[in-house]
Order: sequence, then C-alpha cells, then structure tokens
Amino acid sequence: MGGNGNVTYVYKELFDIAPGYRINYRKTDYSISTMRSTDATVHSGTLSTALYWPKKFVWENDINYSYNTNMAPGYRKDVTLWNMAVSRMFLKNDRGMLKLSVYDLLNRNISSRRVIQQDYIEDVQTMIVQQYFMLSFTYNISSFGGGAAPARKAGSMRQQRF
Repeated sequence: MGGNGNVTYVYKELFDIAPGYRINYRKTDYSISTMRSTDATVHSGTLSTALYWPKKFVWENDINYSYNTNMAPGYRKDVTLWNMAVSRMFLKNDRGMLKLSVYDLLNRNISSRRVIQQDYIEDVQTMIVQQYFMLSFTYNISSFGGGAAPARKAGSMRQQRF
C-alpha cells in the first residue's frame, strides 16, 4: 500500500525542476508463533533539474533518496544517488552535443533490501554500479532533406537524460 506525487515546473527556456515523493507501507503477519509480525515503510524522494544557461549549455541533476525503516542493525537504511551532467550544444542549428556525465557523484550507490519468506527473513546489501564518468557525443539527425533542425525547447534534453 502506498502513494506518490510528482510535480514538474518549467520556467521559459531557462530551467525546469521536477521533485517527487513516494511512500510504500508493507505489513507481514506470520502463522508461525515464533515469527514476529513486521511492518516496513519505504520513503523515496527524487529531484530532477535542468538549467539551460549560459546559451548552448545544459546543466542536469538527478537526485534519488530512499529510506527503508525495516532494515536490520548494521545495514544502511538510506541511500542517496546523485547523477550530474553538463552538455554543450554546437554545430549548425545546435545539432551536435558534447556531454560529460557522472554517475553516483557521492559514490554511495548501495542497494539494501529485505526478503521475507514463510520461514526466514533475509537482509541483503550490495553495491550496484560504482561511480563512473562518461563523455559522449550526440548528433541530431531529426530532419532529413536538408531542412533546418527544430529549435530547442525547455525540457527537450530530458529525453537524453541518464
């Protein structure tokens, strides 16, 4: 059982921001008398931003935070994952884009989860993908036949995000 909410705000062609929140609640009851009933609440928050300034530059951030109330002692209950990128548009009609991205800027990407079965509870903590940097080049071939490329609109970079 749970719910979520997201909002996106775009201001002209200068920036956009999209915060979000999700909550999930789980309750587990056991028929075995030695097993105690458990309940868990998982909170997740997200924040995505894009700043289109100065001209021909795009600064992007994706921050995800998760907090699990039902992890055993010694396991991390919270994880923050922050991805960031800066892009530079160039070539005729801004058809070329050079982008420097960093995945897991804080170098803290650890997955913590709890598995509950009929006769046991297992807590698992694993490192997913370690921090890395990536330089990429994208060429927009969106119009064939020699026509001009469409003008960039606020939010258009979102499709190419992490």
